[in-house]
Amino acid sequence: MLVKSLVALATEKVLLNTSGQQFLDGIEYMYRVRISPNRLSVLETTSGKFILQFHSRCDIRPFAANYPSFQRLLRGIVHIHAWRISSIDFINVDFKMTDLVDVERTIEKLEVRLVLLRNCRFTTITRPTHAYRFLLALNRKKQAIVCEYGDDRLKDRVLMGQQPQPNPTNDAPGLDAGPVV
Repeated sequence: MLVKSLVALATEKVLLNTSGQQFLDGIEYMYRVRISPNRLSVLETTSGKFILQFHSRCDIRPFAANYPSFQRLLRGIVHIHAWRISSIDFINVDFKMTDLVDVERTIEKLEVRLVLLRNCRFTTITRPTHAYRFLLALNRKKQAIVCEYGDDRLKDRVLMGQQPQPNPTNDAPGLDAGPVV
């Protein structure tokens, strides 16, 4: 039997059973009594489905919603910007270049200050310029902090395009020493 906390039940009620002004009033009430979610987690399952979790300051068991695709999840959470979400965690998500527009819009609308990437993959983002564009989208054009944990990192992909060039004045073969300062 699944037991939900009162905060998770309130979050579920506001998200699933209200709309319009009633939705906004519910969010405002939750914010006023300090039970509103302040952090989101997005997890990709091994079956390719996505779980969105709403974490509040006072609850250890978050409300979770399941989504069949990453695009649908991203398009859905832009409507909760009234909750003043401070951070979003992406866990085991395989980002694709086609996700760029939706990711950028979501991060921008939520106005998060912290984006955590935990064990994420970027299988279709191969060019350093694409990695840089994706990194800019995640950090809201330098308005948010992006922290990456895991083996595959966007920052490493950006740096791959900035390899030091061999110094043409260097006469020693095989040495790529940078310019002397």
